[in-house]
Amino acid sequence: MRFNLFLFINVLIVSLLCIFCKVNNPPDIIPKKRITDGLVDKAWKASRVQEGSVTVFQAGQSSIYPGYQNYQLVFTGSKAKLTEYTNEVFAGDWTVSETGSRTYLTLQNLNPAPTNSGGKLEFEVTSFSDTGLVLAATKANLKTGNSLNVYTLVPK
Repeated sequence: MRFNLFLFINVLIVSLLCIFCKVNNPPDIIPKKRITDGLVDKAWKASRVQEGSVTVFQAGQSSIYPGYQNYQLVFTGSKAKLTEYTNEVFAGDWTVSETGSRTYLTLQNLNPAPTNSGGKLEFEVTSFSDTGLVLAATKANLKTGNSLNVYTLVPK
């Protein structure tokens, strides 16, 4: 009888622990922290670029704008360096923020300041993994005919 009571109490304790303890599953990890950790000290290059609804660059294929092979983002600590398809280089700071369910990457204090940017570029992070980063510009790019661009990047 005493063994059954001991077994019952142990089963009850384990059951309560399972109910009230939350396991740290990957979906429970905060996207901002995961993205921030995944970008630090890494370089990314363009794999595909869409200007509006038109794909203008696809790595390894004939493209409308082959200059996007130069497009890259390099993150070193809190600093970022963006190389545009025109080979222009902009250096500044970067942050990741969340608004509701959306995650944003902001490049700020860029020097020189990209045209009509005030030294700041913002992208919505639409997808992120160790092998890919998809950024959607939140502001139209004058250089590309006022299009909202989407950049699919891969590790360099």
